[in-house]
Amino acid sequence: MTGGTWLAAVQNLDRAIGTATPEQQKLAAIAGVSLRGLPFVVAAARLRDALGESLQTQPRPIKGDGALEWLEDLASASGRKTPSPRSAEELHAWVSYFLMRRRSANLKRLKPEPGDLVRRPDRGDDWLEMVSSVDRHGRVWFHGRGRWAYPDLIEMALRASRQGVNAEAKRQAALNRSIGRPGRTWSLAKHRDLAPFHTPVGATIDQVDELELTIETAKDEKPIQAFLEGHPELLASLVRGPDRYVVGQPRLGDEYVPDFVVADADSNGVRWVLVEIETPRSSTTVKSQNLLEKHARIGLAQIQDWRTWLERNLHKAQSPRSAGGLGLYDISPRADGYLIVGREHLLNENASAVRQTIAVESRVEVMTYDRFLNRLRAAITFQGVPAANAALFQRDARLQPDLEFLAD
Repeated sequence: MTGGTWLAAVQNLDRAIGTATPEQQKLAAIAGVSLRGLPFVVAAARLRDALGESLQTQPRPIKGDGALEWLEDLASASGRKTPSPRSAEELHAWVSYFLMRRRSANLKRLKPEPGDLVRRPDRGDDWLEMVSSVDRHGRVWFHGRGRWAYPDLIEMALRASRQGVNAEAKRQAALNRSIGRPGRTWSLAKHRDLAPFHTPVGATIDQVDELELTIETAKDEKPIQAFLEGHPELLASLVRGPDRYVVGQPRLGDEYVPDFVVADADSNGVRWVLVEIETPRSSTTVKSQNLLEKHARIGLAQIQDWRTWLERNLHKAQSPRSAGGLGLYDISPRADGYLIVGREHLLNENASAVRQTIAVESRVEVMTYDRFLNRLRAAITFQGVPAANAALFQRDARLQPDLEFLAD
């Protein structure tokens, strides 16, 4: 959580939903597209699609009707005509636009200040929270252990300036409730234990370009491993929590050494992913059979071995480093896996089908280095709601999505 004021949040949101900037218009002229009437966040999506060929990416088609129906509902509730997005990127940008527009309007209505008491309309004074701050995304944070709500779902119950015996009793009840609330799985002590691996956000496109050059000249994965260890912020850019951790080559007992385990942490706890890299000089699959090529097969087997070790040694894995454990708090034997291997120009025709089967059956996404580079660039340059950023490593279903209210 980052402390702030509702006014600063409104200014940040209004910039995102405001009109396209002169800089965007200049890029649009180069790309040969029109940004007329588009808000900043949607203009950014259209530019990314228009410049996709130059960036070696392709616009993703819209799949399914669910997101389109959501967009229609949001537009209708705003009294606006439903836009006609050209791609999945634009669709997510329009959804973000309407959500941020609604959030900004509700912040202006509430004007929440530290010490104010708010409530959910459906629960009345049985559900009171004391405001501590408002972050740049417009989330209203409460006193206690990592609870927040979007302003769309709350109403003002009592201003901090209100005096009187009844007002003081309500404030004390809200504070007592926050103090007595059971703790979440993440804590400052755990953060301190993992401090050596804490990785601030700050990856740059120049670093991605350097990584690409390393990949182009690499005969195997070793120089790529070394580059990523020297620039952990690249892997950290693919997760979305406020605190991010990249652990290079942790030892799982005396048996296994994963290339990387990467995590992000928020009030829900910490979520880990397992990352294995193999040689870029691989076709990924066997041409004559629907099987992984040798190097990719070894990489998948290693991820499965790590999971087996975690299942048998979970207590050691999750125990604090100060107590002889690995400090991989909340890690699961079912942690998602990412295997990076091969290049796009080496793929066989059966690559997509084989990778999709593995993703479903093994919870491991097999991607080429080209796709990995594209995801890094997209993640670094993304503007909008983090939950809509398709470039990120996707969250496990156990964690509630960013757009949902954190219920009791």
